[in-house]
This record gives sequence, structure tokens and C-alpha cells, in this order.
Amino acid sequence: MKGLHCLPLIAQCFVLSGCFSCLSSWCLGEETYQQLRHPKGLGEYWEKPGMTKDSWRVDWVECGGRPNGGYSTDTPQRSTHEQISEEFSKKSKEIWICMTEKGYHYTTKF
Repeated sequence: MKGLHCLPLIAQCFVLSGCFSCLSSWCLGEETYQQLRHPKGLGEYWEKPGMTKDSWRVDWVECGGRPNGGYSTDTPQRSTHEQISEEFSKKSKEIWICMTEKGYHYTTKF
């Protein structure tokens, strides 16, 4: 009888560990699981009616992005964190203005 007072604690450990370790399509659903495994590039959150993947890619690159949906800056190697952050902010703003002018809107849909 002495060890029975630990039984609820042990049961809780099993239940909680099962909840936090299930990152499979069985637990999350196939769509959510695939979104976590293969996230979109930042540029792929820009949409406009009638666009295709190819037309989006052309517009994204023309606005300063990379073909894979990301973007980067040309900061020198020994730049400070503040300089890098400032350059990324500037580049992001330039891309935002350009994509908006091309008729795109930013969406946070997965």
C-alpha cells in the first residue's frame, strides 16, 4: 500500500509525455504535419488573384527576393548585429513596397 500514493504521479507522467512527443501525421493530421515539415519561404506568403507559381517567382525576384522565396542582404562580413538588422529591415520594406505595387497582398495562411 505504501507505493500506491505514487501511482497517480506515474500515470500523469505517461499521459503528458505522450501528448508532447506526438509530432506525427497521425496526431497532427496530414496537412498540419506537412506544413511543419515543409514550411513556405517568406515570399510564398504573398498572393494575388490569377498568379501562378512562375509569375510569383518572377515578381518576387524582381522585387529583390531569392528564387526559393527567401531574401538576404549584402552586408559586409564583419557587420554588427545592429547593421545586419537594419539592412534586413530596409530590404524587407523595399520588398513589401514592390510586391504591394505589383498587386500582391501578404497573408499568414499556412
